[in-house]
Amino acid sequence: MEHATRCQRHSRRKSAAFLSMGCKVNQTEIEGLTELFRQAGYAILDGQVLKGQTSGALSERPRVFIINTCAVTAVAEGKSRRLIRRVVRENPESIVAVMGCFSQLALEQVKALGAHIVIGTRERRSLLTDVEGALKEKISQGSEIMPFEEEEAVLFEELPRLSREKHVRATVKIQDGCNQRCSYCTVPAARGPSRSRQPERVLDEVKSLLEQGHKEIILTGIHLGCYGRDFDQSSADIISLADLIDQIAPLPGLVRLRLSSLESTEIGAELLEVLKVHRDVMCPHFHIPLQSGSDRVLARMERPYSCAGYLGALKEIRQIFPDAAITTDIMAGFPGEAEEDAEAALSMVEECGFADIHAFGFSARPGTAAAHMKGQVPAKVKEARVRALIECGRKVRAAYLQRFYGQVVEVLIEGVDEKGARGYTRNYICVDIPAQLCREGWQSGDLVEVLLAPSMVGAGGE
Repeated sequence: MEHATRCQRHSRRKSAAFLSMGCKVNQTEIEGLTELFRQAGYAILDGQVLKGQTSGALSERPRVFIINTCAVTAVAEGKSRRLIRRVVRENPESIVAVMGCFSQLALEQVKALGAHIVIGTRERRSLLTDVEGALKEKISQGSEIMPFEEEEAVLFEELPRLSREKHVRATVKIQDGCNQRCSYCTVPAARGPSRSRQPERVLDEVKSLLEQGHKEIILTGIHLGCYGRDFDQSSADIISLADLIDQIAPLPGLVRLRLSSLESTEIGAELLEVLKVHRDVMCPHFHIPLQSGSDRVLARMERPYSCAGYLGALKEIRQIFPDAAITTDIMAGFPGEAEEDAEAALSMVEECGFADIHAFGFSARPGTAAAHMKGQVPAKVKEARVRALIECGRKVRAAYLQRFYGQVVEVLIEGVDEKGARGYTRNYICVDIPAQLCREGWQSGDLVEVLLAPSMVGAGGE
């Protein structure tokens, strides 16, 4: 094959670059695969293709690009498609391997984009074998992707733990998959059923990360609140998310423990009690998807709560953490959404007092019930409703931040340079501390206190 011939005359060292789209779970998986390839002798390079640089900007082109894709929305799928196409185009002598939700759902599309190796969201360790085969001129398209069957028993897949310090914060994946079949969502098809990581494995990784010097641990999963529900319920050692937090929170060296996302229905008495007991280490920052501020639309989405129930969950959290940063996802233009539903969503955003929102338009995903529902909202109407939500989100975020201006806040420093220092508060406010306010000797991992000014609030992001 032409590609094999190019590889044959290209005698570079084994090197790989890893690119990830989408959620924290995807990023955590990429970190695990990075370690797998590092252990196999690969040099890990920064692909830089996400930073707007052209192929000529790199002193060394990676022999292998590995892309973890997302398909939760049509926008995410489009970004994944464009990234694959760009990497293939700009790196004609490199092997491009694609994995993740988009490839799990659209194998043939990904192959057509020019990817040399394609896997889905399971058996990710096989990627190393596929890449090794490709480098030996045995070009592979990867294993055939197996769809998840509804009653299939799937185990949590372990990937290598990071063996060296990378950040002050570290994300630990403890759960995968989802059993909650919302009418618009492809996640159950892309990720399979909910399955939990064994608690001893979680604790071992957290202890290792703390020993490496990490100060903050973030627990993440596709449906985090379902942790433990797939374990043997007849066992005397049943463990829940609350139980796991109770075991992690007292570990030596842990300064902060953060949860990536929770459903409002999972904020019950047991979890609330554990959050209260460990509130000195728990970060008062909770991402709780709302999706709609209309009970009528929530029912069509097959979301298992009402607006009143959602507000009740927020009230319970704020009784423990009065200044909690609560962020959310909210969708505009779901099929059948009337103008009064859109207005209700805006009112709900204001009433909830979110610290931030992620607003996006409904996109019909193949294989979902919502794709075929009557009452599809016209694109222009949908776009207008998204803009209204974004503007409303800006206002509630400004109101939330306002309460901290002029107050002393604790910042966990993640980077220091000649311009100053950057880090995050416990409630996930990104703070840029100008050099003139930094003290000599400050370094990553330090906990510092600063008087917060509006000019110090950064854009955040990972």
